[in-house]
Formats: sequence, C-alpha cells, structure tokens
Amino acid sequence: MGTDLPGELEVALAGFRHSSEAVMTDFMRPWGNSPAPPMIYHYTDDAGLKGILESGRVWLNDLFQMNDPSELRHGVEHAIELAKAMAQSFGPEMEFFARHIDAIRENGIERSAHYFVVSFSKNGDELGNWRAYADDGHGFALGFDGSSFEQGFASGGGITTEGKQTFSLIYDDKELRAVQEQIVALVEPLMKKPTGRGFADPVLREYLGRLTVEFAVHIFHSSLYFKHHAYRAEDEYRFLSIQRGDRPPARALFRPKPYGLIRYVEYDWRAIAPGALQKIVIGPAADEAKARAFVNTCLSVFGFDQTSG
Repeated sequence: MGTDLPGELEVALAGFRHSSEAVMTDFMRPWGNSPAPPMIYHYTDDAGLKGILESGRVWLNDLFQMNDPSELRHGVEHAIELAKAMAQSFGPEMEFFARHIDAIRENGIERSAHYFVVSFSKNGDELGNWRAYADDGHGFALGFDGSSFEQGFASGGGITTEGKQTFSLIYDDKELRAVQEQIVALVEPLMKKPTGRGFADPVLREYLGRLTVEFAVHIFHSSLYFKHHAYRAEDEYRFLSIQRGDRPPARALFRPKPYGLIRYVEYDWRAIAPGALQKIVIGPAADEAKARAFVNTCLSVFGFDQTSG
C-alpha cells in the first residue's frame, strides 16, 4: 500500500486531474458533434480480408505492442522536457519528480492505462497506405459506412463500454504543443505546494509519484489525437478503447507475432451494423482478376450480399 497523503495534497491531485480533463474537454469540443466520415477504409492483406469477413469483427490492438515506440513517444517529448526543466528549477526536493518524468519515456506511459486502437483512412486509394498496410499494394481496402460503423462501436460490439472514442488524427505539432503546455502549466503550482513544508520523505515521494502518473496519463491522452506531419497523407481516422491501467484489460485476447504475442480486443461490427461494409477496393499491385475472384468467393462463402468495388 502507498503512504497516506495529507488531505490538502489529495485535494491538489484531484484538482490537477479535473483541470487537465477540462483542458482536454475544451480541446475536443470542436470535434464532439462532428459527423463520422461518409466512408472509412481499413487496409489489409488477403488473410486480413478473409478474417474480417469470416468473423465479422475487426481487432483493436494494444497500442504499445504494435507501434514503433518512437512514434508513440513523439507526442509526449515536448511536455516531458518542459516539466522536467520546471522541476529542476525548484531545487533538490523536486529531483525525485524529475527522475520519474524521465522514466515516462521508458515505461511510465504503458502503466497509465490500456490503449487499444484500430486505424482507418478517409482515403480509399492512398499509395502510402497500400505500401504500409496492404501487402505493398497486393492487398485490399475494406470500405465501411462511417456513420453506422461508428454507431455500432459506440453501442458496444463486444467491447467494454468505458473510454471509447473515434476521431480524425491531427498532423500539427504546434497545436499539440499548445494543448500540452496548458497541462504543464497546471503542474507548476502542484510542484511548488510541498516545497519548504517539511513533509516526511515517504509522503513527498508518494505525492510526487502520483503526480507523475497523473501527468503521464494526461499528456499521453492528448498525444493520441496527433501524429507527425510526415504521416499526413494517411488521413487516419482512429477508433480507440481505453481501459484502466490498474487492472487487467477486459475481454482481451492474444494473437501471435514473431517471438511474442499482441493483445487485442474485438469489435463485432457485423452483429450490430451488418450493412456497414459498402465496398472492397483491390490494391494497385494485385492481379485484378484473381483478387476479384478471391473477394467474391469470400463474400459468398461468408454470407455477404455485397459485391466488391
């Protein structure tokens, strides 16, 4: 068990949490009532196509097990450096916080929550997506009706109902920094609060450790809406499910990867939005006749009325 904190420090941590959430609420407000894109496309290879049509499900994969760590940490570096410099300016009492801020780069983000994502694109014929996600152009892009697919996700579809969001990614580092600088500014008074107050070392460490975790959660949450501008052409639309990090994720399954396993949860879209699949686009490097025959066979075998696009 952790060390009990004085009431004033508990209040300070709760205030930081609420204020940070308010920053994110204000940031997300312009997108809160935005309609889903008319069509969203999921790029995949032939095995992925067969699996999605046969099961009627898509997989939301553990974000930390499927992505390049440098991509994940791109969005938090600026906020970490600002907070670390701020902590060091307050003197030796804050060295503990500064060290833990550094540790966020290694494993602090992963402990903050469980993040599961599946990515779509608003563009059904983008060369970079074909190369990166669809067997170097030999695969397929499944086109789903954005509205019904998103509504099915929101209503459940086999996924725990907590923390589900859908949104377009933003490719603007300047806007990301502006949001995170607001969160960093909220940390400063909480760093100052115990300075010179004579709190016992265990109390100070407990307080600063919990403040670090709260900080990690909110800066990483903000970074989830952004991606480096080099990926702008992907035009990504993301489905996200967040579960609490202090317990095992609900309904999680595992699939193999080279010398390891990737954790995922399933969205059973066909059970809730069976008409959401609208078209299937064949990749530019595929043998069109063979690919079309494969698509039509899968549609027939797995009970779909649609024909490929």
